[in-house]
Amino acid sequence: MQIFINLLRPIIVVSFSFPVNIVIFIGIFLSSVFNLRKWKYELAQISAKMLLFLSGVKIESFQKNKKLNPSNAYYLGNFIGIEILPALISVINEPTCLILRWFNFYTPIFGWSFYLLKFIPFSNNFAKVENLINRRITIEGFSVINFPAGYNILHRKDSKSLFKSVSLRPFKEKIKIIPFAVIEREVIDSIWFRSSYTISFLDEELFDPLKSKITQIKTIEDKVRKELFNLTEGD
Repeated sequence: MQIFINLLRPIIVVSFSFPVNIVIFIGIFLSSVFNLRKWKYELAQISAKMLLFLSGVKIESFQKNKKLNPSNAYYLGNFIGIEILPALISVINEPTCLILRWFNFYTPIFGWSFYLLKFIPFSNNFAKVENLINRRITIEGFSVINFPAGYNILHRKDSKSLFKSVSLRPFKEKIKIIPFAVIEREVIDSIWFRSSYTISFLDEELFDPLKSKITQIKTIEDKVRKELFNLTEGD
């Protein structure tokens, strides 16, 4: 039965999500016109949760620190696949920006929504990308999600450091960083769901531009690796 559902899943995703996302796009557009940033982001969360459900992905998230303030933060963690992007949007309940390849913004409906949501187009113009990241957080009050190892998969047993200090270069003042760790597990006892993502948000870090970026990103990576080990211990 599950094999049959997986064969039909792409058709289900396209046929159901596309018309719904047209309606969501209209809502995002109107929210932009009337400067309703919170409503606009909540519509994006609805789209993300729908996409994850139709794709057969369950999400579990938790915070190590119950007093964690999710607003106006720089989220840094490990990348495990493209579905982590809507997964993070679905569980971070404050207006948050993704960094996406520039050509994604030219996709009808979805790309237009990315633009209205103030997502950041990534291109070879690194100075422009860094300026946008800094502007979103320090001036416009958004949070931003980034993956300091790029699209490299971080494994708990990797000995080589993968997080790059360049991810901290956009900032000339102190900012709040929230590290996160993500793992994926296969779901074998469900007809519809095929995988489960567990996202753990760790204690806040304060980035200080006067201190070593290399040392600070290494501290963050060490905490993410430790949490990956805790999440996968016994697997």
